[in-house]
Amino acid sequence: MRFKEFVVACGYRQELIKDYFTSIYAASNDLTVDFATGEIDVQVRRRSDWKVHLIDTGLETMTGGRLKRLADVIGDETFMCTYATASLQSM
Repeated sequence: MRFKEFVVACGYRQELIKDYFTSIYAASNDLTVDFATGEIDVQVRRRSDWKVHLIDTGLETMTGGRLKRLADVIGDETFMCTYATASLQSM
């Protein structure tokens, strides 16, 4: 089995996580930037079939509350959950 859809419960420093996922597509492909129009054209070289949901679940929300806030995205599907945290020293 290969996992292709992911849900990230964002809280602390979520802007860094969102920035990573929104910039990785551009960083792994060629770009044309038209400064006259402001348009950015991506010439796709590498494409992934992953889907990543980045959901703001609140800064102070505990694990159970985060899962509850993801219920609409997860639905009735079987899911796998893992937990990660970062300290200020690692940021």
